[in-house]
Amino acid sequence: MDRSLRVGFAAIALGVLVSVSGAGAAPRTLQPMVLGWEQIFRVEWDHGDRWGREQVQGYLVNASPYTITRARLLLESLDERGETVAQTLLWIPDALTPFTRVYFESAPAQRAPRYRVRVFDFDQIVAGGREQAP
Repeated sequence: MDRSLRVGFAAIALGVLVSVSGAGAAPRTLQPMVLGWEQIFRVEWDHGDRWGREQVQGYLVNASPYTITRARLLLESLDERGETVAQTLLWIPDALTPFTRVYFESAPAQRAPRYRVRVFDFDQIVAGGREQAP
């Protein structure tokens, strides 16, 4: 079996719900912690009902020559105006070797008309096998 497919089948993202609403306070939203993540990753995703629940699923693609570990995705529920109403952090448990992809799926924190998926943060392996935050 192709290595990228094995990595894709082996990884299931674990969701951690993050609340962005507060009583009487302006909502606080998470933002990606690494600027320029789009130069290293592609996120291919779609959403729909699965067993009666809204589900977002897709692939995180490592489009770089680096090995990536501890990646987290930021899944955002958006209202009709494109404003964030809820967020979920998805942990990617497997390392992504250069030019591979990993499968993820999660229920959004809140059903919404639109969603957005971005890379929140990650580590990369550098020479000598040490992990380094980008």
